[in-house]
Amino acid sequence: MKTTNAAGNDDKHSTAARRKPRQARAQKRHDQILDTTAELLESVGIDGLTTILIAKELNISVGSLYHYYPNKVAILCALASRWLDEMTHIISEVDNNIAEHRDIASYVQVYTDKISDMYKRQRGILPLVQAMYAIPEVRQLDEQHDTLMIQYLVTALKHFGCKASKPELERIARLYHETTYICSMTIVEQQGSKASRSQADLNQMLNALLANYF
Repeated sequence: MKTTNAAGNDDKHSTAARRKPRQARAQKRHDQILDTTAELLESVGIDGLTTILIAKELNISVGSLYHYYPNKVAILCALASRWLDEMTHIISEVDNNIAEHRDIASYVQVYTDKISDMYKRQRGILPLVQAMYAIPEVRQLDEQHDTLMIQYLVTALKHFGCKASKPELERIARLYHETTYICSMTIVEQQGSKASRSQADLNQMLNALLANYF
């Protein structure tokens, strides 16, 4: 039987209303933990990062931190997952708007610009990538993301007229992806005109690679 509370509100609706603020607060705390972890990665690196240090920076107890994440690996997995999800969302938008590009060179330009911006925005990117190689759980996330990104690239190659077989398309897409990934890690460490020239060189390398198949 449906009941009402003292204020005359439906208990079901009242419970839902209370749940939303709690969920919002919890999400805010999750974001704070991940943002703080990213900042600490820049200053202390993957080896210097501890849950005690994260909790201290947030001015909360370690027990409170464990309420959200049980250990450092779980926090790094969540941080990597958030970054990879954001990157996937951005590249999926490029793929969804692929008809706007007049040719593969135009697509390459937008693709690499978006990736570069993502790398620059992510705090602690180099230690985070180090964690992707060093921690199996994080590495698994990265491998799943690589597979998805390669699928997007295969779709783009087909759209622009590449007639290679499926295994060959996947090989080209993986080479494209890995080249972008490695070069972006270098570009993110550079400033000003040096970074711009390296970005232009990356685009030229990718276009030279793809020119063999169009």
